[in-house]
Amino acid sequence: MNKSLKKILSVILCAVMIFTTASVAFAADETRTVVDSGYCGAQGENLTWTLYDDGELVVSGEGEMDWYYAWSDNKKAPWNDYFEDIYIITVEEGVTSIGYYAFVSDYLTEYCKINLPKSLQFIEGSLYNIEMTRVPGQHLAYCYAGSKEDWKNVKQKDCNIRLKDTGSGMECRIEYAGERSPAFPESKYSKLYYNGEEPEAFCELVEDKELGFDYVAHYYSPDVRAEKILWYRVLNGKDKKVAQMKVGEYDVKEFLVTTTKSGQHFLRADVVDGDGNVIISSEEILIADVPSLSTRIKTYFTILFNELYFAFFLFVKVPVMAIPELIKEFFAGELFK
Repeated sequence: MNKSLKKILSVILCAVMIFTTASVAFAADETRTVVDSGYCGAQGENLTWTLYDDGELVVSGEGEMDWYYAWSDNKKAPWNDYFEDIYIITVEEGVTSIGYYAFVSDYLTEYCKINLPKSLQFIEGSLYNIEMTRVPGQHLAYCYAGSKEDWKNVKQKDCNIRLKDTGSGMECRIEYAGERSPAFPESKYSKLYYNGEEPEAFCELVEDKELGFDYVAHYYSPDVRAEKILWYRVLNGKDKKVAQMKVGEYDVKEFLVTTTKSGQHFLRADVVDGDGNVIISSEEILIADVPSLSTRIKTYFTILFNELYFAFFLFVKVPVMAIPELIKEFFAGELFK
């Protein structure tokens, strides 16, 4: 085989490899669709944002993120109109800051996971402000790529917002008031995880007396978006749906469970997707143990008998037992001394 033939075959082989690689990459890109994208860097084009149709918002690039304010018309986040569609936020390696109020909406959000890069150096404001607009009960996992020791090097810039009415809208500017270690972004329904770890999907019924409820459905479903929470009363192995809540369309909703029938009453919650498929269920919790009718009748008459016996003892038996002593004292002349 001469050299020219070898060169031709090499060119053909390279072309085939490039075509195959491009085809695979193109196929991978087609697994989801870009809804919208743009710039979000403090220096303009140093950071880009991309929202995909599966609900993931990705911020990538190098350097600091711009700051935003959810309640100002001229400084809203560029993805402000898509807050209800965002399910997972991924801040990629290379991004060094989280902008003030970047992920805070002026209505309820359904974030289940926020991926934070090891390159993160500071957070403007606090991650706590994200909790202000959270759907109740849904778990939020802050998944930090670095270790717990690395997190200690991340700083929190304390910020103040100054608002000015320009007549055509509220103009706002930000002022920094020092920096410190970041406020730990944990609450009853959120947690900070290290080294990129995250919890597995779960649903549990937890007490929340602060909200005034016996139980709240606390759930985490990162792979499939939750659509509804279905509540069931379980009696003698049979389910009865007692409530239904559509995720994202309620703030706080309460309901009562009727437990008049005898037997052990349990409570269970199911997290379901848009097609009605159960994603995950909570364990059953005993909420009432109602005795049978015969047991209640027996208990009633037992109490009634005890009450009557006590009355008999107090008003009949005690006086009768005292009469002989009174007669004896009377004839002995001791009664009226």
